[in-house]
Amino acid sequence: MAEAIRVAAGPVGQGKEPQPGDQLFIVHVGRGGERDQWKMGGPLIPDVETCLEGYPYEIEDLEGSIQGNIREFLERAGIDIVVFGSKYPVTMLKALSLLTVREWIQQHVSIPYVFIRPEAVRNVRMRLCHTPEPSVPSVAGPAAPGPPPRRIAIAYPSLSVGRALMQVARDRVLEPADTVDVVHVYPETADLGNPMRDVVRGTLKLVRAMTHPRAGAGEPLSEAETINFGAAELEGFKVNLNVVLRGDLRAQLPAYVEREGVDLLIIGSHSANAYQTKLSGGTTSGFLMEHAGCPVMVVPHAALGSTDGDEHGAEQPISPTAASPRPEVQRPTQVSFQAQQQAVGHVVMVLQQQLQEKDRIIADLRAQLAALQTDPSG
Repeated sequence: MAEAIRVAAGPVGQGKEPQPGDQLFIVHVGRGGERDQWKMGGPLIPDVETCLEGYPYEIEDLEGSIQGNIREFLERAGIDIVVFGSKYPVTMLKALSLLTVREWIQQHVSIPYVFIRPEAVRNVRMRLCHTPEPSVPSVAGPAAPGPPPRRIAIAYPSLSVGRALMQVARDRVLEPADTVDVVHVYPETADLGNPMRDVVRGTLKLVRAMTHPRAGAGEPLSEAETINFGAAELEGFKVNLNVVLRGDLRAQLPAYVEREGVDLLIIGSHSANAYQTKLSGGTTSGFLMEHAGCPVMVVPHAALGSTDGDEHGAEQPISPTAASPRPEVQRPTQVSFQAQQQAVGHVVMVLQQQLQEKDRIIADLRAQLAALQTDPSG
């Protein structure tokens, strides 16, 4: 089962509030005999009607396999955000021809999607259960209707991707009471004195150029560039600017989400086939989807419309939602094979020069050591 949401465009500069134009679709893919069973609840989870009481929704039953039907429905219905769970029947996994639902989603869904694991749901329930009750009864009457305030983190690799993610969040996700953390992870700087640091960095850059030439990561950002990043883009919201994490992104982001009680993590994701993914050790977005302690919203770079790989160049933001209820998806421009070869060749040349310089330094050190060993006065 998946949830598909078509979101109406809100006024520019305001948070996303429920509007008459919003539509929620509960999508069920399966056979006719399962149509009643999947709606039933269990000892701990109520049935679908009880869970969605008070929310207008439509149920969309799709026959056959999930592969073609989901994609066709998302395009036909003009869906803005689709929500997937991580647990599906074994027969459905066989239909996907992949080991996990997450891998299929990453390769075939081109609109923003939310991936929810059971562990993330349990974490949210534990936080709600441990919320302290007020010691003094409120004299202001019952709280105003509406969703409770949330803690949302936006993690970005480059300025252009970060701006696009913030715009998607404003238009599709954020409520006025939400708190937004603007997060960037810097690699460890403990190896600054290592003479092989530049060689290792160049090697990793070469691997990225060969496997993900349009990954959009760009060069590392300086802290000066990120100090006030997000203040203008998220004006009007409560924002924690310049949340700096240091170390391995795959370790630091899940730890931060758990420590700070984040309700939703928003990240971008570039497309990659299975071969590229294996060469690079797996995508970061895929790792976070499987390990973050909260639901993860992934915005594919094809839906961002930003200049992938160039965070300082001319920006190409996504279409304003006030002009159209569903912005047209902009496809990233394709890099020619010749341009990719030139980029890789340049990196190889720089690496060779650095290795030659390191070899010269090592040879000089060996000569000095030999001279000291043969010098009687030494």
